[in-house]
Amino acid sequence: MKQGILGIIKAKGQFISLLLLIFICSIITSCLFTTVTSLQAANRQMGYGSFDYNYSFHYSAMEFENSNMQTITPSFAFDSEYVLVENNDNKLTYPKITIGPANSDVFYALTPQDITFDKLPSGEITALGVALKIRLSAPNYQNTLIAKLRAMDQNALAYQYFAAFKTTQIYKNFLGIITDYINKDFLLKHPTSTTAEIQNAIAVFTNGQADQNLKAINRWHWNLKTTNNDFQHFDMPDVMVTLGKDNKTIDVVNTNTLFDEGLRGSFCVASRYTVTDSAGNVERRIQYLGQSPYQYIDKLNQTGINEGRMVIGDLFNKVPFFGNYSERSSFINFVQNYYKMLGIVSNFAISMRQEVTTWDIVNNSKYKVIGWHDLIKDNQLKIFDKVW
Repeated sequence: MKQGILGIIKAKGQFISLLLLIFICSIITSCLFTTVTSLQAANRQMGYGSFDYNYSFHYSAMEFENSNMQTITPSFAFDSEYVLVENNDNKLTYPKITIGPANSDVFYALTPQDITFDKLPSGEITALGVALKIRLSAPNYQNTLIAKLRAMDQNALAYQYFAAFKTTQIYKNFLGIITDYINKDFLLKHPTSTTAEIQNAIAVFTNGQADQNLKAINRWHWNLKTTNNDFQHFDMPDVMVTLGKDNKTIDVVNTNTLFDEGLRGSFCVASRYTVTDSAGNVERRIQYLGQSPYQYIDKLNQTGINEGRMVIGDLFNKVPFFGNYSERSSFINFVQNYYKMLGIVSNFAISMRQEVTTWDIVNNSKYKVIGWHDLIKDNQLKIFDKVW
């Protein structure tokens, strides 16, 4: 009987031990699952804090046009919307910046008081300036880089970026469209216009329209999705030009409905572009007008300034590398500001380094010249005197 009681006690003890082990295992499993889930969520979010990650990103300025694929689209920093041009399986996107009275427009409508310019003795205008003001409540602005910077109290850097944007060729081309409209169209029709009348004409030419509910209306089509190059049914500008003898300059602008009807609240627009060269050959294409129709647009420049992008390779191709060149300095400052903003928003410390690779042809030697200014600024280079 005694053995039976001991056996029962032993069996119950083993059962209780099994339950305890199951309970402990369930707690450990639950803790592991919670920990792994939290780590994965933190890894996805990459919240604020200090991380020991070290990434190196290298972009090049090559002298070959087909290598210039690294680009920056500056407008995406304050407008997340884009123009879509899709034909069969070929899809291209371009910046879409809106100006007008609609709640969705990123920039408020221009008033005559926002517009300044100088007048030449001929009556034409020059040195055009416009005061663009961001509509902070616009949906397309809410999730942009500039909006995130301001949410992090980085207002100074946001203003610095926007000031740098105004020095880019993209912004200058936007002003060039308006300047050519006034000088080559409006003043020809209204040669005695006063300064106030010209200011009003610029505002009307640039601004979009909105209905009574402040919704955008009568804009150029921007969702251009079709097949077999059938873009005729879209409401978009038609521009027809004839090239000069060199086939690199525009001799005559035969049709230009962009100037007839205005930008309709778009910074730049996609158009039906028809080019006749000096030999009479005709080419038709959809062209994103990032500059005035009176400026020649090279069809091969598919990643360049005409499409609202900045090509990193232009640091080499368009501007001399060595020397005190304001245009190159402006370009570099813009690129550095852009990546600095990305670093702040994504919680990465950004360090810049400029390099030039050159060759000694006589001795068949290759050298890498490294700029020291950025390295000193980021405490990546120590300079000391040699001790004899």
